[in-house]
Amino acid sequence: MNEILYDIKKKILGRIYSMGEWHESNWFDRPYCVSVIKEISNYMQSHYSGTNRRSFTIVEIGCGCGEIVGNIRAPKNIKMIRYGYDINNNNLKVAKWMYPKVIFREGTFGDVRFMNVDCLILINFIHNINPDMLKKQIYNIILNCDVGLIVMDNLINVEGTEYMYSHDGNYLFDNRYKMIKKSRGFKASSGARRYITYWKRGA
Repeated sequence: MNEILYDIKKKILGRIYSMGEWHESNWFDRPYCVSVIKEISNYMQSHYSGTNRRSFTIVEIGCGCGEIVGNIRAPKNIKMIRYGYDINNNNLKVAKWMYPKVIFREGTFGDVRFMNVDCLILINFIHNINPDMLKKQIYNIILNCDVGLIVMDNLINVEGTEYMYSHDGNYLFDNRYKMIKKSRGFKASSGARRYITYWKRGA
């Protein structure tokens, strides 16, 4: 689907389901989203293309309309299993129409349990969660699921913006994961700066 048709379809669905105003913009107009989609797709291609690996499970919490998890591409030999969790049911209704191959569920951290998660995505919603609380929520997933890669954004210069916290992955993951990549900075609202970081277990 080209960008114009995508935009029209999303706007129509957004009106039908009263989609949140922030989600009216499209993923291809948000450079950090484009970056995440490209990096995870490339990660799968470089690590699993041509191997005997049969499946790759991706879980995105706070998926909104599913535009990140819905646009990631896997190598031809890999069956990609994708889950998107969000607390806004109207956004999920839009997501289900836009990305029918993704499994969307109403829920958050506590609803992800007892599954193997090759890639966990935490983008653009964690910065109003207290670091201690966020660490506890992530830790429960790490303990109950076999998470290989965690992708999260980190914001700096948040003082005076809508964002409350700037998170440190080393603290959140208790040194169980090591950062293997950090993106260039992306402009966020009110002068804050967004970086996408990639954390691999035992790297």
